[in-house]
Amino acid sequence: MGGAYLTSQGCELCPIGMTTASIGATSIDQCGCGLGTYLKDGACESCKGGTTAAVGATLLEQCICPLGFFTSTEIGACASCGCDSVTTR
Repeated sequence: MGGAYLTSQGCELCPIGMTTASIGATSIDQCGCGLGTYLKDGACESCKGGTTAAVGATLLEQCICPLGFFTSTEIGACASCGCDSVTTR
């Protein structure tokens, strides 16, 4: 899952657990947590309860249920919307 960015000295790796959102990064500032994780206290933490987050998420609140699922407070995780319904966020 590692990412890299280009400096005047060549390619440098992002910190462990981090990646870049796109090709062509030129700064360590473009390194962020990978898919399904968010930044907490300087380290990447996994989203819980079946939620996921986009690359570069910085808050737990950015961990959301995938399309077709909703956050169920009863079970504390993502639950299916059912066969005949879909969430749009």
